[in-house]
Amino acid sequence: MSAMPPGQSGASNTAAQQRRALLRSFRKNTRRRWQLFSDAFPSTMGVGQYAGVVLPQVGMASAVYLYFQIRVTDTNAAPSLAKLPRGPFNFVKRVQLVTNLGSNNIWDCDGWNTAYNNLTKNLVSARQDAIMGNGYDVALGTSDYPATPRFQYPAVTVQNNVYNINFVLRLDISNGTGMNFTQGLFNLQAPQVQASINLQLGQLTDLYANASADVCTVSVNVTPLIEFFQIPNAQRQVALPSGALHCTLQQNLAVGVSPIPYLIPRQGILLRLQQETVLNGLLAMGGSSGQALTAGNPPTAGIDSYELKLMNSDSIYNQPWWLKRQIFLQEFGAAADFVGMDLHEFFGAMDMPARGDFRDAIDTEAVTTTAFNTYLNSAATLGSNNNYVNLTRELIIPFSMAAAGITQQAGA
Repeated sequence: MSAMPPGQSGASNTAAQQRRALLRSFRKNTRRRWQLFSDAFPSTMGVGQYAGVVLPQVGMASAVYLYFQIRVTDTNAAPSLAKLPRGPFNFVKRVQLVTNLGSNNIWDCDGWNTAYNNLTKNLVSARQDAIMGNGYDVALGTSDYPATPRFQYPAVTVQNNVYNINFVLRLDISNGTGMNFTQGLFNLQAPQVQASINLQLGQLTDLYANASADVCTVSVNVTPLIEFFQIPNAQRQVALPSGALHCTLQQNLAVGVSPIPYLIPRQGILLRLQQETVLNGLLAMGGSSGQALTAGNPPTAGIDSYELKLMNSDSIYNQPWWLKRQIFLQEFGAAADFVGMDLHEFFGAMDMPARGDFRDAIDTEAVTTTAFNTYLNSAATLGSNNNYVNLTRELIIPFSMAAAGITQQAGA
C-alpha cells in the first residue's frame, strides 16, 4: 500500500503547499552541525544503573549519538570471560528518546536492535564495505575482530587486567540522510518542546558469557552528542519541514504457536520492520540470517516464510525463506547476515533501502488491521519460557506543527 509523505496529501493542504512553493529550500539554507550535550550522564555508571539526560536547545534535531566506554576488571579470571553472540550491545537493556510531542517515544529499543538498525542503514551507502568499518563479524561471539575495528570488545582472560569496551549507538530522530531526511526533524529551540534520553544498563552476564563465575568491577561512561540542522535566517523566508515524527519502537512478543501472529498497531506509516527471533533459547535462522540458497532446504527448526495481511484477507507480502534470502542479499549483502535477525523493508523504492520514497510504505491507519505472521519450520519445537520475538517498527507519524513550535516559514 503506497503512502504519500505526511503533510503533503489531500485537498485541504493545497493552499499550504502553494505558500511553501514560494519559500526558499530548507536544505539549501541550513547547515548540519554536531554538538556535545550540556547535560551529562553520571561520570561513572555501573551495572543495572538507570540514568537520563536532557537534549540541548539547538536547531532542528536530526540524531543523537551515544559513545559508550566500558571498563571491566576481572579480579578472578577463572574461567575467562567469553564474548557473546550479540557483542557488547546487549549490555544496553533499553535506550529511549522521549519528547512531549504527539508520540512520547521517538526511540525505544534495546542496544542490540539499535546496533542492527545502525548496521543496515550504514550498509546502504557502502554494501561492499565490512560492517561499520570492519567492526562486526558474522560469527560475532567467536571470531576474532580486525586490528582496527570501529568498536572494541575483547575477551577477558587475565586476572586484574583492565579491559576496554568501546562502541557508538546512533538514534535517528529524522528519517536518515536520504531524500526524505527532513521527515522527523523537530525544533528544539521552541520553548515548549522538551526531549530527553533515558538509558538502562544491564548486568555483567549481559556483557560476557560465564560472567557469573567471576568477580568483576565494571565502570561505564556514556558521552551523548546531538546532530542537528540550524534554524534558517528568519529574513530569508525558508520553508521548514512538515510536521511529522520519525519513530523507532521495539515490542517483545512471547511465542507459543506457529504462525507467530503480530497485529501491527494502527499508528502512522510503517517504513520497515526489524525482527529478532529466539526459539528454545537459541537464535532462529530465517531468510535474512544465514541459510544458504545452495542448501536447497528451508532452515531446520527455523523460519519457513513471512506474511503481511491487510484486513485479515489481503496478503500483500508473502515471502518464503528463499525469496527473503535473495531480496535481503540484493538490498544489504552478506555483511548484515546475523542469525536470528530478519529485516522487512517497505522504504526501499528506487533500489535505496532505508532511504527511498513512500510508494511501498504501509499506511497502518488507512486499514482496520495490519497483521504480520511468521511461519516456522515443522521441525521447530518450542520449549517453555524461552521463545520470543522482538519486533522493531520504524514509522512516520504526522503531528501538529503548532505543537512543536514550527511555523510554515522561518520568518513567521
